[in-house]
Amino acid sequence: MDHKLTYRGREVPLRGLGLFLGVALFALLAWAQQLNAPEIASRHLQQLIRHHQQAATPWLAQPAGQAPANSLRFVFQDGHLAEWSAAVPWPLSPGATEKIISPAHAPPQYWLARAEGQDVHALAFPLPGYAHYSAVPTPFALQGANGEPLAYLSPSSPLPPDWQRWIVALSLLSGLWLFIWADQTALWLKRSKWATCFAPAVLAGTAAFYLLPVANNLPSLPFVHGLLNTPLGPGRLAHLPLLAILALWWLSLAQRLAPDGLHLPTSHTVRLMGSTGLYLSIAIGLLFLGGLFRLLLHSTALPFDFNNVMSLSPLELTALGSMALLLIALLLYSLWAVRGVHRMQLGRNARLSSLIGAIALSAPFAWLFPGLGLLTSLLICTAFIALIDLFAELDAGSPAWLILWLALLSAYAAGLLFKAGLDRGSQERAAFARAIASPIDSLAEQSLARLQDTLEHHTWEENTLSHFSYLSKNYSPRLLSGQEQALIWGEPPHPGPKGILPANSQYFTYGLKLAGTDTLLAFRPRLQQERRVLRSLIPSAPAMANDYPLSIYLGPTLIAQRGYFLKPWLEQELWAEPGQTRETISSQRANLYFHAARGYRVVVGENLGGYLKPLSLFSYLFALLTLLSLLLFGAGQIVEWLPATPSSLLLGAPSLRHRIQLAVIGLILLAFLLIAAVTVASLQQSSLEYQQEQLLNKVDVLLRDLQASGADLRDGQVLQKFADVHQSDLSTFAPSGHMLATANPSLLEEGLQSPLLNPQALEAFRLQGFKPAVLSEQAGPIAFLAAYVPIRQQGAQLDYFLQVPFAAATRNLQRSVLDFLSNLLNLYVFLLLIAGALAILVANSITSPLNRIGEKLRSFRLGAHEPLEWDKNDEIGRLVAAYNTMSRQLEESAERLKKSEREGAWREMAKQVAHEIKNPLTPMKLSIQYLQHAQKADPERAAALIGRVAETLIEQIDGLARIATEFSNFAKMPQAQPEHFDLNELAARAFQLYHEHEAPEARMELIIPERATPVFADRGHLQRVLNNLIKNALQAIPDDRDGLIVLRLETTAGQAVIAVSDNGAGIPEEIQAKVFQPNFTTKSSGMGLGLAMCQNMVQAAGGDISFTTSPGEGTTFRVTIPLENQTTT
Repeated sequence: MDHKLTYRGREVPLRGLGLFLGVALFALLAWAQQLNAPEIASRHLQQLIRHHQQAATPWLAQPAGQAPANSLRFVFQDGHLAEWSAAVPWPLSPGATEKIISPAHAPPQYWLARAEGQDVHALAFPLPGYAHYSAVPTPFALQGANGEPLAYLSPSSPLPPDWQRWIVALSLLSGLWLFIWADQTALWLKRSKWATCFAPAVLAGTAAFYLLPVANNLPSLPFVHGLLNTPLGPGRLAHLPLLAILALWWLSLAQRLAPDGLHLPTSHTVRLMGSTGLYLSIAIGLLFLGGLFRLLLHSTALPFDFNNVMSLSPLELTALGSMALLLIALLLYSLWAVRGVHRMQLGRNARLSSLIGAIALSAPFAWLFPGLGLLTSLLICTAFIALIDLFAELDAGSPAWLILWLALLSAYAAGLLFKAGLDRGSQERAAFARAIASPIDSLAEQSLARLQDTLEHHTWEENTLSHFSYLSKNYSPRLLSGQEQALIWGEPPHPGPKGILPANSQYFTYGLKLAGTDTLLAFRPRLQQERRVLRSLIPSAPAMANDYPLSIYLGPTLIAQRGYFLKPWLEQELWAEPGQTRETISSQRANLYFHAARGYRVVVGENLGGYLKPLSLFSYLFALLTLLSLLLFGAGQIVEWLPATPSSLLLGAPSLRHRIQLAVIGLILLAFLLIAAVTVASLQQSSLEYQQEQLLNKVDVLLRDLQASGADLRDGQVLQKFADVHQSDLSTFAPSGHMLATANPSLLEEGLQSPLLNPQALEAFRLQGFKPAVLSEQAGPIAFLAAYVPIRQQGAQLDYFLQVPFAAATRNLQRSVLDFLSNLLNLYVFLLLIAGALAILVANSITSPLNRIGEKLRSFRLGAHEPLEWDKNDEIGRLVAAYNTMSRQLEESAERLKKSEREGAWREMAKQVAHEIKNPLTPMKLSIQYLQHAQKADPERAAALIGRVAETLIEQIDGLARIATEFSNFAKMPQAQPEHFDLNELAARAFQLYHEHEAPEARMELIIPERATPVFADRGHLQRVLNNLIKNALQAIPDDRDGLIVLRLETTAGQAVIAVSDNGAGIPEEIQAKVFQPNFTTKSSGMGLGLAMCQNMVQAAGGDISFTTSPGEGTTFRVTIPLENQTTT
């Protein structure tokens, strides 16, 4: 039924209103997708420029005041920059009064300047970095104060950041509405006359989630932008968390619609097929997740560095979290499906046959979704389903079981990821080996072309390469004479059109012939990783793209090497054939061998870290699964969204034992979180202090060397040599703050380094004199520490500042803090597992006596009770002693009560027997007295009365005999003689007896199942019970009513239920509690022992008898007997 809302006297269907709102949301979202992004961006930037103009006007008029917030201040005197508030990596000039500066490696700036005599005062305001500026005029212009264009936006510019956030929020709101509306609509369809549309509606709702329009150009939201633009197979990474949410929704929807699963089929074959299908669905789900893990590592560009799992990015964490949710959804579905199999009442052999069949049918899917190999995947599926089946059979949920399931899922996921990581690493090593053996470098070729043009006009000098950042970072140059060339190649080589050199024993890959000479400028790739801070901004060549250990051979000769290789790893028989690769893998090391066609042989190694890497991965996944499962189970306590697999199924019913286990585990988790937080804060501070100390030590070494050499670092060539010796990106600045020299001129030319001194260094010099100042700085995307050292060579005057950059703080922090946290995580996961085991032992030791007391209370029988034993005088010992005392006192009281009841029962029975015997004795006495009177008064007439009086006496004597027999039968119930028989046959015979012979005045109906109803009980007892119930039903029908008696037999939950219903007068409420009492009857004759005897007979068969009645309408008596397989189990 559709709920309705009353508005102004009119009823509006809520489902229709929801549909209208949804269509409106989608229309709004679709309109947002069609917006002209560059036009809106230009309006946004134009408003921002006007705001900066208004903020800058007062200061430009009075430059001595406070500069506007978020602005950079600059002062030019005589055309030279005299003051600045920040070092900027773009060139500054006082020429333009208003412009937009858009450097390649820094945020764009809006520049405003005003001349005041010989001085020029300027402000630079940062502009949002999302816009793309075009050198070619476009329709989207940004105008200055005079209306002239300052810059043009590219047609590819995205929307402003605020608009991007609103579109994402609108998309999330639309998705949430779609989820709620689809859920409620699916439930309504299933319960309405449109049930056949249920499955198509669910599929349509699922498809709508994937087709939900969401903009993918969102650079201001890096996380969302990465989700929407990172490829994952045929889709995007955003589809992975969406798939996890949909999987949980499908499971919740199915359980809410059918919490008890499918209806039990009647045919054994159909039940076997159903169980096989359910097992097969679990195996396919497990194999599908294995393939998805592999796809995640092989089809995305995400690095997934499992050597340090604590350094995973938000996108990588989202992907792993989504996979963890899918694993939990699979676990919950598996429990639901296997419980459905158990409701089919199949034996273990039948379930084993279904499992074998399901595994055989899942073999093609194991080939389709490669995870851990065909055989291994099938064995894992078999073990997983078998363990799920055992868990469902035991039905013993507990925190220990939950930890076991999470550990198994974590181990499975860690194995999949580790295997996929090995395969991915093998592919990367093979590609790296081919790149080393065939060194083609497009960036080097471009730089060589520019270098060749330079050498046509200038001679080669040692510092020539400093203006070619890519070559100076990645290649070592060497001038080779003709004789040296002949020694290396046999004859002077002829570089190819792009400068490529033939294979040689020195591993020279590129070369240039110097004009007018036979000298060859040869370049050899640097194999050692760059340690300088600023040079990490320069792209790396293929040889430095990875830090794999490698060895390069030309024939049998080793020509270059990086890292270490043991001699057994370089044996001749390990090498591959030309053009082929070969790989050897152990727990500690992987070596890939490649023999290139041009002669180079390369071996690339990787240290796998032994078993610590998969162990860390397991710990990380276990912690992630534990956190997500606790969140899901917590949500299940608030909203019952999984009725068939509630959290109690895994955590167990509330009990003291489970509370103790959860408390211990919770304390371990809380301790880990607290220690981790304190550790991170402590290591952050200690890492920063350590880096500052290391930087100052390096500065001290530099100063001693500088003092010993007497070098003037204001000279560029001297500075470069000094920087090469100390492997540091040094720069010198004049006291005025302008750069004098740098070891990386190309970085300055490319806008990666500022030509100005950090103003904080000048402030530090004014405050602390010639002491070094350590400052945090940023160059492009790299953050680092830099020491500014005031240098004085002669006298007390400052000659220049020396800048000494040091390794990035975040890089060292990750190496120290994250490594430590990874080890700490491993430790705490295993502590958690050990704590779980200890919690089980402690909880069992505490609760076992309580359980024994509970079992004793449940099985307490007066006269057959055994006291508990506990050898410790603690709280439990006192409880056991109190229990034993109580049970002993209870038995004594019960004995006294039984004696009293027996005496009272005999007195009551004696009164009843006396009453029943007195009733026939009175007519007997009267008859004899009448006969005696007749004998005296009229002997002839007395002779005629003798026969009639004799008949009366015999009738009353028979009544006394019947009374004695009934009391004897009730007092001495015959011993039951159980046998195997079909209850259908017994019910049919009782029906025929009364229907054909004794009850022509009442209509009778018989309803029995088609299948046999086997029981193990006393046939005679049950026959007497049915006869008694049918006779009572016949006698309960009034004379003025057409009688109807229904005898119904059915089976449910392992029980056979016999119901005898009549449409008689019913049983009044005030006497219903006395129906089964031995001496109670509502009839004019009889002892009232029939129903009491029926109750004793039924209970002796392990069953029960009850009734329901409606006064004036009829009564139904129900006899419940266990079926044969339940009785004999």
